[in-house]
Amino acid sequence: MKKVVLDTNFLLSQYEQKVDLIEGLLHIADGPVQIIIPSGAVEELEALSCKGGRRASAARFALGAIQTLSLKIPTKILKSSGEVDKWIFKFATKNKTLVATNDRALRKKLASARIGVVVLKHKCKIGIV
Repeated sequence: MKKVVLDTNFLLSQYEQKVDLIEGLLHIADGPVQIIIPSGAVEELEALSCKGGRRASAARFALGAIQTLSLKIPTKILKSSGEVDKWIFKFATKNKTLVATNDRALRKKLASARIGVVVLKHKCKIGIV
């Protein structure tokens, strides 16, 4: 079973770019997949959702999508501490998981550690780089 860690911006992108996260993740996994979401990412989404504007709408959508996702794909919210990106990098390198992110700095760091990165491609598809 492939494990994929999702970061905050990737969760937000499904609303902003109108991407079907479930279909995309199942397609790239080519088999069983488990989703890992750091608790810090959920906390970031909750904080964003209390504000106004498009990002707040995206955060509220992402929080609801986590619930939908967990009904269709095994999903765990793991306790994270400190900066979310640092936690993701440490977790992914230790557990050899894929990471779903659009954050360029994190993608570069993960690539240098030979960790697979799931990204939004062409503003509508999900792929591995």
